Amino acid sequence: MEIKTTVFRRKAGRRSGSSQKLFGKGMWVSRVRYLDPDDGRWHSKERTAPTKGEACDLRDDQVRQLKATQKPKGLRRGEKLTFRDFADECLETIYAKAEIDSEGYKLSGSRTHERAKSFIGKLKDVFGDRTLQSISEQDLVHYRVGRIKPPSDKVRAVSHTTVNRELAHFSRIWSEALGLGLVTHQPFANRKRVFRLDREKKRQRILSESEETKLLVACEGVYKASYVRTLNGETKATDATIRLAERNPCLRALVVTAIETGCRQGELFKLKWSDLDFEGRKAIIHGTHTKTEVTREVPLTDRAIRELERLRLTLKNLESKGKPGRIDPESPFAFDNVKRSFKRACDLAKIDDLHFHDLRRTAVSRWQAAGIPLAVAQKWAGHANSKMTADVYTAVATEMHTEFVRRLEANRPVPELRLVA
Repeated sequence: MEIKTTVFRRKAGRRSGSSQKLFGKGMWVSRVRYLDPDDGRWHSKERTAPTKGEACDLRDDQVRQLKATQKPKGLRRGEKLTFRDFADECLETIYAKAEIDSEGYKLSGSRTHERAKSFIGKLKDVFGDRTLQSISEQDLVHYRVGRIKPPSDKVRAVSHTTVNRELAHFSRIWSEALGLGLVTHQPFANRKRVFRLDREKKRQRILSESEETKLLVACEGVYKASYVRTLNGETKATDATIRLAERNPCLRALVVTAIETGCRQGELFKLKWSDLDFEGRKAIIHGTHTKTEVTREVPLTDRAIRELERLRLTLKNLESKGKPGRIDPESPFAFDNVKRSFKRACDLAKIDDLHFHDLRRTAVSRWQAAGIPLAVAQKWAGHANSKMTADVYTAVATEMHTEFVRRLEANRPVPELRLVA
């Protein structure tokens, strides 16, 4: 705010309204003029005193009051800015598609741009027309309740985990608003009230050995697909017999590699043949492809090596026959999504509620059963801390549970008990 001041003595006096009487003759005047940033106009305030010293004191007091009530430019904008407008700005800045440098590391933006766009879209449906300054902690609590238990049967209820992810994106947006001076209050101060992490149900699903056998067989299985074809002007529906291994020759090797190495799906898609060291029995997962941006080594068992060698031979044969498809000579898994083919294999194997990421949990759980130290498992899995690895360790299949009980009984023989009369 621009402020101009002056102190002067009024000699002739000043009329007030329609009165002919002169007021303030001989009095000292403190005049303060300021430019209002909201309307862009100059405003003036005057106060009178009998002496020059008192007028100067009045001037200083007026300036202090103006500065105390002056709002920063960002705060004035925040009072009028809606959540929808600011969220759209954040989607173009902090949640923009990630910019990657020449070495593959993230410079700015977000690697999960599309996912953030989906979460923020749900927030805009509720808070879109609200100004930032009007959003309170109670509004966030009401949002949580409305997502968990919708007021209408037509609205699908979501889990506590989903709501926590949505509110986490809201918190990131709010931190940006605080940094820009658009808001002064913090509705996320009481995080335990806003985020109910204690109500999240951690997924414990892992692949049992019997399910694994059926799944690997299904990766090469046969299924029927219905489609409509037109021949000689006649259109008719027909069923085609399709072998899953021909549609996706990499699926079996991908599943085995995921189970043996514990890699994330995206890490496997970006894996190169040059990253595989069969002699050293390890694979290099570069930091540019990982969630934590830290390079790590993962184990390659004999089983994983056999499957990868088999895959390499299969891809070479397909390439020699002129059927390269998605074959990349530098990569064993040259695609970015196997959701449809993996679901098809699970359907053929009659396996319910299995996600591809469950294979990673299966790997870490089997490392535990094999006695791998926690520190080593954490390093192989690429977790930021051992607590994450320990949480994954809680997943135990039925077969593993039975085996653990047998070990417990073997190590602790029950003493013979005699009835004493």
